[in-house]
Amino acid sequence: MLVVDEDLVEYFKLGTIINLVGEKAVEAAVRHGYARRDSIVYVDGIPHVQLFL
Repeated sequence: MLVVDEDLVEYFKLGTIINLVGEKAVEAAVRHGYARRDSIVYVDGIPHVQLFL
């Protein structure tokens, strides 16, 4: 599913454990304060971050 940045943040508010994969999703989490850059893991060059809210 593709969502815009603002909708993604609304989904963050609904979740308790969230897995994000890809540059746009991970960057949105960092930009909105849900993740730190040092928590990003790269798998074959693709960023991944797991949120526990």
